[in-house]
Amino acid sequence: MFDGENGTDYAPISADDAMRKEDSNFKRTINITIYPAKVSGYVYDNLDGKSGYNITTGDKPLNNTMLLFYEIEKFDETQIDKGMLVPDVVNNTPTVVFTDKSGYYNTSGLLPGYYALNVYDGDYLLYQEIIPFKAGNRTLDVPRPINSSVSGTVYYNNDGNSSYNPGVDEKISGANVELLYYSYVKE
Repeated sequence: MFDGENGTDYAPISADDAMRKEDSNFKRTINITIYPAKVSGYVYDNLDGKSGYNITTGDKPLNNTMLLFYEIEKFDETQIDKGMLVPDVVNNTPTVVFTDKSGYYNTSGLLPGYYALNVYDGDYLLYQEIIPFKAGNRTLDVPRPINSSVSGTVYYNNDGNSSYNPGVDEKISGANVELLYYSYVKE
């Protein structure tokens, strides 16, 4: 209830103002300040196997790495009901930041909200995540993913038991195996 002293945030409002009757002064000015998010961190090769960037234990900074911050304006409501955050509307004009020679980056002026962050080393996508940013400072270090490999046998499963059995299952020579990367984030 606005029944405070005149000249304060809770100055009195007459009954006519509250009911917005004709010839009453029911307009009020409200100032809203939205403080921006500031983000900084390192992009690096995690050579020591520990979490967080640490140059003294051998982590290698990645310079000239591009970070793209896409503001997510709306999520797919049908996917939210399933417990997934899938962007539906993304601002296609990202905030673009590059790391310096020490692998460090920083940016400010991001409106609080959800962002799709894509991190590229040349044409290679190192990292992709949907991240909420609140007003104020945030540190986010991004390690390069550890390399992996795929090995195995491509075969026709004659006995239907989901494992390769030499002499029973037919080995397929010269098969091409294609790995696909799929993301919900639209660019």
